[in-house]
Amino acid sequence: MKKIVSTSVIIAVVLLSGVFISSLSTKNISGVVRDCESGLPVADAEVTARARGWGVRNGSIVWDKDFVVSALTDDGGAFSLKVSHAPDIWEARKENYLTALQNGIPSNPLELRILHGTDPLEYTYNCKKSSGCLQCETRDNVQTCRNICE
Repeated sequence: MKKIVSTSVIIAVVLLSGVFISSLSTKNISGVVRDCESGLPVADAEVTARARGWGVRNGSIVWDKDFVVSALTDDGGAFSLKVSHAPDIWEARKENYLTALQNGIPSNPLELRILHGTDPLEYTYNCKKSSGCLQCETRDNVQTCRNICE
């Protein structure tokens, strides 16, 4: 019994150390937000990077902790974010534009493109409206859809 407790304590210390060390290392990712139609930089757009990974929540080690960082673009549409975990979802938002989403780990510098629009439920992938991105099919009475714009 004593050996099991000792092993459990060692495992917990190793896991906590790994979580702590990974939270100390940060990477700077920079980029620019551009208008889909004109290609011009967009000032004052909010850029958000989202990641999920190992972390501590309410004093417990979890595998699904959300890491979210945001920044505003400058007059030249440029932004810079310090991230501790590789973001897998990027968002760009600005009034009178549709929210732009980009999945995956981008190149550095990153370019996000946003499309004019006002529908709060519509978003874009690669300058294409999400409403036109789903391709659905039904087989054996089961409908499956996939995003063809990603």
